[in-house]
Amino acid sequence: MKILQIYSFLLVLDCAGSAPPVLTGPGPAPPVLTGPGSAPPVLTGPGSAPRGSKARLLCTAAASPPPVTYQLMMSRRVVATVTRHQENLPAEFVITVKEGSYHCTVTAGKNTATSNSIRLQVMTFLSQPRISFSFSQEAGGYEGAVICWTSTGSPPASFSLSLDGEEVASHNATASMTVTFPVAMEPAQDMGAARCRVKTDIQDLWSETQPLVVVPVGGHVELEVEYLYGADSKMAAAQLHCRPGRGTFPSFSWLLNGAGLPADLRPAPPLHAAPPRSIATSLVDGCVAVPLSSAACVAPRVLPPASV
Repeated sequence: MKILQIYSFLLVLDCAGSAPPVLTGPGPAPPVLTGPGSAPPVLTGPGSAPRGSKARLLCTAAASPPPVTYQLMMSRRVVATVTRHQENLPAEFVITVKEGSYHCTVTAGKNTATSNSIRLQVMTFLSQPRISFSFSQEAGGYEGAVICWTSTGSPPASFSLSLDGEEVASHNATASMTVTFPVAMEPAQDMGAARCRVKTDIQDLWSETQPLVVVPVGGHVELEVEYLYGADSKMAAAQLHCRPGRGTFPSFSWLLNGAGLPADLRPAPPLHAAPPRSIATSLVDGCVAVPLSSAACVAPRVLPPASV
């Protein structure tokens, strides 16, 4: 009986000094992708990229025994698959940019987990920004505005206005690629040199310099006639050009034989309401006069040139 007690004591010591068979036996531990306390996979990447470029998306998941399979999905379509045979390695996907919603799935053993979704927007490259300004007289004085825009490009973009090299205003464009900045202006005074800047994640562009000077209208006004010919070498139209001697924002009015032009002959205003300075009209025997503020304009008769 005494021997049996000693044997039992030794048996207890032996059991206490060894690890449980389930931990030391062969085979991996169960995956930890899912379950209480486990974090879901995380997909990271850019929110926008230029059309035709490459985008890098990174899928990271909780530690799980390999092999672990990562799949990048766009909606329900598999875009790419990566299998990792080393523990704790994220999956990197480099794809050609296509607009859509992306997420990743991670599979370890029989467990699968799904990441968050990110939306990738396709961007168009910006053209060089352009700049112009307007000037008006209001009840309380004068008002000016600087207009910045790009012919091509996709929002979002950051626009800013600089005067004499110092940034004075900024705006984050999320819809339109045309931005207007109000500025203080006075007639016949130099209000500085303005430049527009537009930035995206991949581009940083400047406009040309625009002097902010409003010159009063005046001086001699010239009206020129240019005859236009068709493919059959016959005269088809006449184009009239009006050039004021000076003036930053002249207001043009076109008259034919003392009356306003018909609607089909009125010039269409160019982009950003720049004042029309020329007009094309069919050949008529008439007089076109162009009053310009207080300046006088010579009114030639629009007639075909004499035959030689």
